[in-house]
Amino acid sequence: MPALVALSRQIWGTLEGWTASELLHHQEVFPQGQFVATLPDGRGGEQVVGMAVSLLVEEGLWPPDSPWREITGHGRLSTHDPSGNLLYAAGVAVDPAIQGRGIGSAIYRGREALVREMGL
Repeated sequence: MPALVALSRQIWGTLEGWTASELLHHQEVFPQGQFVATLPDGRGGEQVVGMAVSLLVEEGLWPPDSPWREITGHGRLSTHDPSGNLLYAAGVAVDPAIQGRGIGSAIYRGREALVREMGL
């Protein structure tokens, strides 16, 4: 969890990045919509290099120009609808030091697979 918080803050800043409690809440609300990308750290462990946060919403409930803060409940996923028919990509982050290596693309492929699996 500390590595996810650190990546979140590195990408979105200290005030905008997700906290550990928010990320844990995301996992409780919609576990299959949360993605973490890791690579071997060279010491026998894994290093967090990417992450994505997603939720389900009802198609048509949110006009295309709806602010991110409203759709995501200010990033807390309080608007998640388990019976929603649209996967909303609330955020994706890849460590800037290794961007351009396909990590973000792999995360999006994971989201696409989830959409197909759930029939969204």
